[in-house]
Amino acid sequence: MKGKIQHSKKAREKLADSLMQISNILSAGLLGTLLIAPMATLFKALGEPDDSVASVWAAINDIPPFESLAFVMIYLIALYLVFFSRSEAMRIYTEIHPDES
Repeated sequence: MKGKIQHSKKAREKLADSLMQISNILSAGLLGTLLIAPMATLFKALGEPDDSVASVWAAINDIPPFESLAFVMIYLIALYLVFFSRSEAMRIYTEIHPDES
């Protein structure tokens, strides 16, 4: 053992499955945020009689820079987690089931 706990292949594969599931859930959430949220805002602006489409652009321009930066940073961190969890899952899968040459 030498200080390192060795888990079974089944346990490592379950971990890889969980990491892949986290990656898929996060990427679906990010894609939904990127595509659906702007469309919902646009439809809301079109549906209100006093507002025009220009008010959507005005609302976007009124967002404070710090909040915009915070949103972008959180989005990029989540995107990093998607790619990191996916690559770790693939590393574990490759370690458990290497290609036979």
